[in-house]
Amino acid sequence: MARVKACSERLETDDNQDRKRDRKWNKRRLGMLSRYWTVAVRTKEGAAAAQSTRL
Repeated sequence: MARVKACSERLETDDNQDRKRDRKWNKRRLGMLSRYWTVAVRTKEGAAAAQSTRL
């Protein structure tokens, strides 16, 4: 019985570590996405501003 408990605890800790790694990766991916998004928005705004100055 103790062996089963130890095994399940080890599985839980592994799961938690996986979750932490996933969370870190998600943060990194979100950072990349937001950076890309701000660049895209800036270029879009820049294009709109250039058009308005042309008009």
